Amino acid sequence: AATTFEQGNYFFETPNVLNLIEDYLRNLSQNLSPTTTDLETLWLNSEAVLKAIELQHGLLVERARDIYSFSHLTFQEYLTARKIVATPAKQLTLELERLGTRIYDKNWREVIALTVSMLPKANFLLQRMKMILDDSVQQDPDLINCLEQIETKVKGLKLAYQPAAIRAYYFTLFLYRDLNLAIALDVKFGSQQTLSKELALDSALARIYGDATKLQENPDAKKYLHFCFGLDLEQKFSLAPDFAQAFKTLKADLPSLEPSRTETPLSIADWWIEKGQDWLTKFWQMLIQYRGIGQYWRVSSDKIHLWYQYYQGNLFLVECLHSDCAVDPEVRQSLEANLMTVPH
Repeated sequence: AATTFEQGNYFFETPNVLNLIEDYLRNLSQNLSPTTTDLETLWLNSEAVLKAIELQHGLLVERARDIYSFSHLTFQEYLTARKIVATPAKQLTLELERLGTRIYDKNWREVIALTVSMLPKANFLLQRMKMILDDSVQQDPDLINCLEQIETKVKGLKLAYQPAAIRAYYFTLFLYRDLNLAIALDVKFGSQQTLSKELALDSALARIYGDATKLQENPDAKKYLHFCFGLDLEQKFSLAPDFAQAFKTLKADLPSLEPSRTETPLSIADWWIEKGQDWLTKFWQMLIQYRGIGQYWRVSSDKIHLWYQYYQGNLFLVECLHSDCAVDPEVRQSLEANLMTVPH
């Protein structure tokens, strides 16, 4: 299982399976007896073992003529994890180091999770996974800047939430609006009714920015009407006077929904084509100045993809931490407290 999984082979031909069984039987016979079994006998025994596994245990299935796979991928993953955990103590650290580097490989996620749950103490593997996440940050100056800006924002809020959960909340505010990591770290993020007004306001502003970006790219009168309804924040939130005035001035620059009788204004679509980008830039600058958000909102799609992988890696680490695993309380606390931060 481990050999084929490491090779990325989920389907394997009969000769390959027999060779693996033969190698195992050869090692076994040498350990039990000084006399090495001849190759023909080993090959015949390998065929017998393969048929026994297929017919009696159901672990392997012949999918097509001379093409085998495990009857379920979970068996291959589970046995791979078992093999890692059974590694002799002298080599185990190296095995766990290698396994931790695979945190970004989705194909290995289940093996990692199973290994975490099987280890007598999962401290080292979990810390190794965090180290790989931190290395990703160190290699990306833009990501460092993003996390530093979020940290500055979080420190200024002084809310009754886990700081790591707030960082996760703001990290996905403009990217994917994914609350899974924030909720995993602090269940209060699971209810909009209990969400802080400060957080809810920034979420509404991020949504407005996203809708305006879509309008600028593809102007549409019906979408613009919906967009205008979403701008009515004064009815939902208590805005700081300086921000309220800046927001009011910015809204006044938008095209009116009612045509003017004295002049011929641009159509809504033409306005967004000609002036939409300038309006978006002013809105973006206003969010930075008055709300301390948005500094990192204009990055390339390739960068967003890499940051999404980083976010998913953090989420997976938390899922492992919250699984049925043996980890020291101080290690768990340290890992969670330092999620989504610039390593020092």
